[in-house]
Amino acid sequence: MQRKAFIILTTQRSGSTYLRLWLNNHPDIRCHDELFLPNHNGSESFSSFLKSRFWARSAHKEFLARQAPKAFLYHHYLKSYVGSILSDSPHALPSNSHHPSKDAAPTGYQCEAKWVGWKQMDNHLRALPKLEMLLIERNTHVIILRREKLLDIYASRKVAEHRKVYHSENSASLADLKIKLDTKHLIKHLAGITNGLKIAKEKLAGLPSVSISYEELTAPDTKMQTIKRCFDFLELDDSAASEPSLIKQVDKPVADIIENYEEVVQALKLNGYDADGRVIES
Repeated sequence: MQRKAFIILTTQRSGSTYLRLWLNNHPDIRCHDELFLPNHNGSESFSSFLKSRFWARSAHKEFLARQAPKAFLYHHYLKSYVGSILSDSPHALPSNSHHPSKDAAPTGYQCEAKWVGWKQMDNHLRALPKLEMLLIERNTHVIILRREKLLDIYASRKVAEHRKVYHSENSASLADLKIKLDTKHLIKHLAGITNGLKIAKEKLAGLPSVSISYEELTAPDTKMQTIKRCFDFLELDDSAASEPSLIKQVDKPVADIIENYEEVVQALKLNGYDADGRVIES
């Protein structure tokens, strides 16, 4: 049975795991993690799908090396893989191997989902041009999740790298944590985020879509209204799903964490951003 397809089109550190788990808690939705992440070793990942097929060995090597796919039958394997995810093949059951959480589906989980989706990072979409074609062919619905305060994305990434914790259900004190940011790398990274998501949105512009922000999704006064927009988009009742128990990993203003905050703000303003990393429209 082929389910309807959707993706969460986003960038890293933008709340996509939180949104994915909330959607996945609905009985009519199965929402996977980053299926096209090269180092995702879950049985449902594209990497595992290629690895398990003898004639796909060269394609698997190219995928792991993040190279442009040239292997024979690569498009065939990609099309077969997406079809298997949407048709509920045995390997496509959600696993807990990538982001363990009690909210994720346990091994052996089965459901009669009407919708099947996954987190789709914009850079992974650019690396797989044939995937874009498949998404369009299937009239895939697109939930665009953006984070407006780009400095928060970068700071969150650096905190996660420092603590080696990317998602958690337990809060951790950041009282003594200070990070110093390389402003040149910061500006380059923010430009990549802005341009990458813009290009991905343009490529999928003809598909049904809804756009939400991380700030709307996590603010107490707009959270429920925002998640309802997502369920309404999929024509489902939002009351059938419960909020996941993930905890924000950076729970204090970035100004209190960034050691060279004034230098960072100056660099941002010189490059077309405000102090929070929002793009200043000209």
